[in-house]
Amino acid sequence: MGRCFSALGGRIAWQGRFELILIGPESERWDLCFIAEYPSVAAFVEMIRDPVYREAVKHRQAAVEDSRLIRMAPLAPGKNFGDPPAA
Repeated sequence: MGRCFSALGGRIAWQGRFELILIGPESERWDLCFIAEYPSVAAFVEMIRDPVYREAVKHRQAAVEDSRLIRMAPLAPGKNFGDPPAA
């Protein structure tokens, strides 16, 4: 998966190791969290259609108990949490 990801211009923008749930289900424990950045939606779609990726993702899915994949659109930051982005 890593080769497919980097070949299309993807990068890990942030990653961290789990320490403590502050807000959320106490039963959830995560080993690793990361934010992956793709150059475009088209690049992501190209990756998930790649036969090499499709074979590799089977192994990732078998190796993890649980995971999340959430698509987010970037916004300019507001001054406080929940503030609308600066225009």
